[in-house]
Amino acid sequence: MDDGRRDEDGRLVDILDELASRTGLRAGDADNEHDRWRLYKAALGQAENFGLLFEVIWFEPDQNVALSVLMPVLERLPEAERPRWIAQLRWEYSREFAWRYARDVALLESAALTPLLADDDVQESWSDWLQVRLAESSAEPAVLRRLGERGRTKRIRGYASRRLAALDRVAAD
Repeated sequence: MDDGRRDEDGRLVDILDELASRTGLRAGDADNEHDRWRLYKAALGQAENFGLLFEVIWFEPDQNVALSVLMPVLERLPEAERPRWIAQLRWEYSREFAWRYARDVALLESAALTPLLADDDVQESWSDWLQVRLAESSAEPAVLRRLGERGRTKRIRGYASRRLAALDRVAAD
């Protein structure tokens, strides 16, 4: 792991040791992304580890692993804190992906998406992830109808249609 991504003091190794202590797992090999991910995944379940995970994103040498740490955190952070976390990513491509994901999370959290449906381009720009999540959880019939008709995949269209039917049954009772 001498690729310049960790500081001279071995901060990543220190963080891994601390996460191992907090999670009760063995630290494993700091040069092995699977060992690192195992610790990160266990640490994600506890908000008190977020300070260390924030640092990990900067020091993590594998951009896919860094993104895998960041994405579930973005879903749990207040919107105002997300830019600071995204800035921790060292790779431009990863930051761009994280910004799109953060936008999707914000849309998922928004109070009402029905007004956005007037702009066809907006729904077309929704990621598959966002469309699936909305199809599974939205309580807005207009959103579900649109996804049932024009969702990007058969799976999305099916989820939305079933959810809309379930909401219709509840409303009829």
